[in-house]
Amino acid sequence: IVKIITQIIISKYTAGPKTMSVYFIMSPIRLMWNIIFVIFIYYITKFITTNGIISFPIYFYVILVIIFIMNNMLNTTMRLTRFSLFNRISDPRFGGIYMALLNTFSSFGISLSTS
Repeated sequence: IVKIITQIIISKYTAGPKTMSVYFIMSPIRLMWNIIFVIFIYYITKFITTNGIISFPIYFYVILVIIFIMNNMLNTTMRLTRFSLFNRISDPRFGGIYMALLNTFSSFGISLSTS
């Protein structure tokens, strides 16, 4: 549901002539969002309540869901702007072949950098 809502909201900003401006705005925001992940991981040990059993309070899961939703929104926004750029630069004479090729190279580059 988050991905669908994010795409509906962001689509009006990526439909114009400056599709990559949204990407350049979101890149530093997404990099800084990683600091939230680090802080959350650091404080995980503080959330644990030990009475013989290790358990997490309910607000731990609420914070975790909020962090993941925000990360998903940033990720979807950046992916949508990248696809919008591929759509703008692809030649309509070749149909979707050029766009599919750009998406394939993009996915291949992303998967290589994560391995």
